[in-house]
Amino acid sequence: MVLFNVVFFVVLVSALTQGWSLPVMARWLDVQEVGRPAPPVTLEISSLKHIDGDIVEYPVDERAWVTGHMVRDLALPETAVVAMIARGQVIVPPRGTTLIRPGDHVFVVLKPSVRPLVDRMFSRQKEGPEAVKAIVFAIAPGTSVGELEGFYGIHLDPDPARSVAELLEERLGEGFLEGAEIRAGDVMLSVRRLEDGEIREVGIEIFAQRRSGTEAGSS
Repeated sequence: MVLFNVVFFVVLVSALTQGWSLPVMARWLDVQEVGRPAPPVTLEISSLKHIDGDIVEYPVDERAWVTGHMVRDLALPETAVVAMIARGQVIVPPRGTTLIRPGDHVFVVLKPSVRPLVDRMFSRQKEGPEAVKAIVFAIAPGTSVGELEGFYGIHLDPDPARSVAELLEERLGEGFLEGAEIRAGDVMLSVRRLEDGEIREVGIEIFAQRRSGTEAGSS
């Protein structure tokens, strides 16, 4: 009770004297709290009020799906991009050849709709493919079948080196139009953008329920 009365008195006097006495009395009463050290990197955003996007910081665990991969090999949706990598006290510019290492802090600019996918890429591998939920997103046509399977557990074709655009072109045949789609197991691939006969953007729809043992290419 005595300590409470003393603190109350100090706060009252501090308010009258613009607060200069409060730190002094806190040290004298030994009631200071050591502040948390500032993080090595902070990312300041003036406003995202009118922008359909988020900036998310992902600490990289050694068991994360992305660990040991270069930025250019990440099968990120078209609406997600690596903006910055913090490695200890150093800022690492995210180039295509930049290797993501355990302990890194990766800042990703993304649309909220694709965040579940990106969250999974930075999660621990033991969560498994069943963590993928129903979602629709766009991806670069050069993304390989192996990258989709490695990061999301989506199996489309036995050849991991094939791109999703090549897979679409083969399954659709000649003369396909923008909007054409194919079913591959519990995934739907579509031609979202076509320019001069070349696929520029691929759409992927992951259905809500995944069946065990589903083979790619079933209809």
